[in-house]
Amino acid sequence: MKQLVTDYTFHPLIPGAVLAALVSPPSDEAPSRSWYELLHACNRRDRGQLYPWLVSQGWLSEANAQRLHAVETEFVGVFERIEIKIPELAQVTQTDEMAIKQLARSLTAARLLWEWMEVQIPPQKSFEKTDQGTRDLIQDLINQFRRFVGAAWGIFFPAQAFGLSADAAAQFWTALMNCDKPGEMTQRFQGYFFHVHRERFMALNGGPLPKRGLYLQDVISEYLEHARERFDTLHQQVATTIGIGLDEAFSQIADLSRKLELKVELIHFVAHLAEQACDAFAHLDGHPSPKEIRILSYLQTTMNETCNTHGQSEHAATYETSESALNAVLGELDELIGMETIKQQVHQATHFARVQQMRLSQGLKAIATSYHSVYTGQPGTGKTTVARLMGKIYHALGLLKKGHLVECDRASLVAEYVGQTAIKTNRVIDSALDGILFIDEAYTLAKQDQDFGREAVDTLLKRMEDDRGRLIVIVAGYPESMQQFVASNPGLESRFTRMLAFPDYQPNELCRIFSSLCRQNELRMTPGFKQRLIHHFHDLYANRDDHFGNARLVRNCFERVIDLQATRLATTVSDAVLDLATLVAEDLDGLSASALKALEATVGYQVVCPECQQAYRWTPELSIKDAECTECHRIYNSEFGDPVV
Repeated sequence: MKQLVTDYTFHPLIPGAVLAALVSPPSDEAPSRSWYELLHACNRRDRGQLYPWLVSQGWLSEANAQRLHAVETEFVGVFERIEIKIPELAQVTQTDEMAIKQLARSLTAARLLWEWMEVQIPPQKSFEKTDQGTRDLIQDLINQFRRFVGAAWGIFFPAQAFGLSADAAAQFWTALMNCDKPGEMTQRFQGYFFHVHRERFMALNGGPLPKRGLYLQDVISEYLEHARERFDTLHQQVATTIGIGLDEAFSQIADLSRKLELKVELIHFVAHLAEQACDAFAHLDGHPSPKEIRILSYLQTTMNETCNTHGQSEHAATYETSESALNAVLGELDELIGMETIKQQVHQATHFARVQQMRLSQGLKAIATSYHSVYTGQPGTGKTTVARLMGKIYHALGLLKKGHLVECDRASLVAEYVGQTAIKTNRVIDSALDGILFIDEAYTLAKQDQDFGREAVDTLLKRMEDDRGRLIVIVAGYPESMQQFVASNPGLESRFTRMLAFPDYQPNELCRIFSSLCRQNELRMTPGFKQRLIHHFHDLYANRDDHFGNARLVRNCFERVIDLQATRLATTVSDAVLDLATLVAEDLDGLSASALKALEATVGYQVVCPECQQAYRWTPELSIKDAECTECHRIYNSEFGDPVV
């Protein structure tokens, strides 16, 4: 790809392959060998041959061909006039001649590409309606590239590096990026850097202003006197972009390119122009420092990763699955207590996503599907935990670049004033790009008397469409409420097709969760404590309501237990390690009368093999976690038993 978009054999600014990629019709198919061979052939044609060929393919109309050629001729003329002046510029500014030419080429090529896009991209693709008004995507892309170049200059020429080369570099990129008319670019790029003024410009390197027989305030004097002020002002203007980082600034360029539906070859070419500008800044004052080389290396790597991600989102042509990472996440899933049906569904979703990636890697079309999901269940049933694991799974499969989880609720999305909800919602969605947005209690967004909630839903639906491939949304809440929420909007019904119902934890599963908390905190349970724990959770489960806390209930119980243990230990004289790490029966209070009655009436405990239903006697003195069935040899958890009354 790099060779394809940097072949200047037949053109000084933009290779023919880039022009062909810009004007060729959109395609949902992955790039093939024949496509790349065609682009290489475009690089071997001069413009006199290429334009007629593009017209003959039906990719370009005669009118647009003439307009593109006219714009190209104008910018090539600008570059050629600048090129003539570069040797003088290098001598006057004491900068590297090849670096100046590289900077001029990359920025002039960027200007030509923007002009081509203005001609070729239809208005229905270049304008986007938002809550804040109509957005010009091409202009946004131009402005973002300008910000990137400005930030790069600010990084390679920091405030403390003020001097002639830093000032000249600022004049070069501002002249090429900020001129409205191409004809002005040549004159502004030259500025006042002529041989006749060479000695006077040396003052910018820290020397005194040259003495003159007569004190005349001419344009050069004014330029020199205001150079530092101009330098500092420019640094203030680029500070914001420097703050977010060049890698993130380029990622925003890639996002805009995706919105404009630009082919992957174009974003690779823009990355090349950005890289060339940075490289030119680094070499402009002679030799780059080790720090500058390190910055260039990092930028090259991150921009290449961004380009590859862009290509995957457009065509998903590469199938990169980290098997070790995937197996680790699935192992983490299988270690979760209970949730057997949920685990099966997650494994099925993983298998489907894996096959989708395999199809794409073989050049087949992906089966139309949606990865957005609805998780229903009571609080504390593991919805957030599974959502976080899904992010890791999709990241390991290559579906998501980051796979992180962003949790939010109604308060995170809905504002108090008109016009602010869309802004607030978009900000949260932006933070979740390339990962999973998890909206808890999502049904609160569909309250009939809350217009702002509906505004958040509408914004969410639009972003789910605009950023498909970069965003997976999981909404969660109580079962009936979530069914009503999804049914409240046709857009929600069509996008949320995966439903996972999280059941309440069984009593023994609640005991196992409590036991895992004990192991994490190096605590052991006496047999008497175990018995009370079993009957406590069986009683709570039998009398549960719609607000049953599940794992949250267990954690609350655990915190109560360690408080009681601390109170008990504080009144004794022993500080032995065994005592500090032991939970006894009196550390668990609050058992109901029915739980205490069941405890007295219990004649034993049993565990049942989930495979063959063979029952075994269990006693509280046992300290085992897993056991093997003597009938079917199934290994299953037998840490706690069910009471036999």
